[in-house]
Amino acid sequence: MMDLLLKKGMSLMDHLLKEPKDQLLKEGVSLMDNLLKEGVSLMDHLLKKGVSLMDQLKEGVSMMDHLLKEGVSLMDHLLKEEGVSMMDHIIKEGVSLIDQPTEGG
Repeated sequence: MMDLLLKKGMSLMDHLLKEPKDQLLKEGVSLMDNLLKEGVSLMDHLLKKGVSLMDQLKEGVSMMDHLLKEGVSLMDHLLKEEGVSMMDHIIKEGVSLIDQPTEGG
């Protein structure tokens, strides 16, 4: 396996040495240009995705904040309005039961 790789590598080196230098330079520059363009394009794409995800995160935080405020408001309402009313009702029922004469007494 190593022999085959070595032979392939030597053959490639041989081929590259025989190619005109300006042709190799042009191909190298073209390859570098393509890689640079692809890299910039990929970075641009990733940056846009990142910004989009950050926007979604902000939306999520905003929604969580809203839900938290609504939940606190609802809990406050239930505690103040419903809770007081319920406690009042329970106290009145308790007093009513206490005031009723006991059977057999």
